[in-house]
Amino acid sequence: FVDGSFLTHRTTPVTWKRRRDGSRQLTLPSTCHLKRYTAEEAGQCLKDKHLLFIGDSLTRYQYLSLAYFIEHKKWPPRFGVQIPCNHTNE
Repeated sequence: FVDGSFLTHRTTPVTWKRRRDGSRQLTLPSTCHLKRYTAEEAGQCLKDKHLLFIGDSLTRYQYLSLAYFIEHKKWPPRFGVQIPCNHTNE
């Protein structure tokens, strides 16, 4: 899909749905089939690879979520939903 072949229109519509717990979920058109990797599959895919994350605090949290997923074999709990919101001073 590197060439963008999954895009069926010049712009592919995406929408955000609100979950019952108040968080949001990105919805993609049916033409976008994203694979949900297990921690083992992700670890195998990233083995001996170098990743560079460039961005702001959102990118940092994407990195932290990925690192948590690889280390603990599960995704981190949703922020502020199951456990109280704790902020980190950096």
